[in-house]
Amino acid sequence: MVNRLSLKYRIAAAILILQTALMGLLLWRTISVSREISNDQLALREQTFLIVIGDISRIALMTGEYAELQQYISKLRQDPQIVHMFLADHRDRIVVSTRPYEIGTDIFPLKNKEYLFWRTLEISNNAGKLGVLAMQFSHAELDKAYLKTLKQSIGIASIGIAVFAVIGVFMGSLLTKRLGTLTKAAESFAKGNLNTRVDMPGNDEVSVLSKAFNNMADNINASITDLKNSERAIRESSIKFMAVFENSVDAIGVSSRGIQLFFNPAYLQLFGYSRPEELTGRPILDLIAPDQRPLISDRIQRRTSDENVPTFYETRGIRKDGSEFDIEVHVATYILKSAFYTLAILRDITERKRIEQALKKSEEKYRDLVDNAPIGIYKTNLKGDILFANQALLKIFEFDSLKEFVAGNVSKLYKNPTDREVFIEKLKETGKVDNYDIDIVTQKGLTKNIILTAKLSGDEIAGMILEK
Repeated sequence: MVNRLSLKYRIAAAILILQTALMGLLLWRTISVSREISNDQLALREQTFLIVIGDISRIALMTGEYAELQQYISKLRQDPQIVHMFLADHRDRIVVSTRPYEIGTDIFPLKNKEYLFWRTLEISNNAGKLGVLAMQFSHAELDKAYLKTLKQSIGIASIGIAVFAVIGVFMGSLLTKRLGTLTKAAESFAKGNLNTRVDMPGNDEVSVLSKAFNNMADNINASITDLKNSERAIRESSIKFMAVFENSVDAIGVSSRGIQLFFNPAYLQLFGYSRPEELTGRPILDLIAPDQRPLISDRIQRRTSDENVPTFYETRGIRKDGSEFDIEVHVATYILKSAFYTLAILRDITERKRIEQALKKSEEKYRDLVDNAPIGIYKTNLKGDILFANQALLKIFEFDSLKEFVAGNVSKLYKNPTDREVFIEKLKETGKVDNYDIDIVTQKGLTKNIILTAKLSGDEIAGMILEK
């Protein structure tokens, strides 16, 4: 049947098939690659941001201070990619949110919608779960740019194909002579030489076809430029988040199967290194104190096998000069292009450990001082619950054990119940009572006269008792 067609129709049909295939292949390949790159960049950006904000949120959960975090995430909401974000405590009660009316409510079901995707991170420490960070990201801009470019490209391609079909019918014998030039231009364009154009002046069919080709190439170039601009915008946004990564005061490192890949300057400084080349490609265990390596090695293996291992723990690191120090580690894992990665945020807690140890010793000294004081020292509340008592106080009230003493109510120890009512009224009026003389009844039924000194702080009463 093809042989029955005239030459000009056969040429038109050949051109139509060739151009359709070349344009379809070019459009499909260009848009698909751009889409894949954009999605990968978005995924890495979202995962990194979630973990960085997660570490900040963990500090807020541990301290119970949420005001600064609320202000911080309110500013992040200006980013069009971030739709919503909230932080819930261990009771699944929302404590920080970009929608303030949600604060104080329970976590609601997180459902992905068209272009809107939730990412969550459980925040924990050695004691267990602290809370959950949830962020909703929007891919609407990327999808919008992708669909717009796709529609424009399909429309342009359709118009181009239609133009080729109409013009091909009117081609004559002269077309065969000049067709080679046009075909080479189309092949060059399909190979990626998007600046290829055909200069064929005149008003004949081949000239019109060359102009149509040039117009089609210009339009495709414009569509690809729009898509590249969208990609550039995503890259710029990623650069902003990389700035957070690079300038973080916490050490952040990314590894794969126990081998270090890249890290921020704070990471190098933490371990006493100056150049990334000194750590890139080295095992993580090189930075762990020798006595801690078996445990960390086991966790790396189990984490790589997707087993459940702690994401927050303390260990000891080793610097370049061989000195050891205490570090706090927060670990998260993610998979990108079938590769398993681990992101770790580290913090030097040597000073904190020193302060904690000093505080513990101070508390022990204070406890010894209070327990061995010759006068009774106590702490109660307005309801009469006994919160603390030293040994001298137990002796005054003739109790054998602290457990037995705190099980009762202080009001039962007054010989005259109205004495406590008067005592409480004075405390509420002045906040402090000195040398208050009352009679009490001991555990063995003995009446004693005591001098009471007390100070009110909130709901708690603390003071001393001296037996006359």
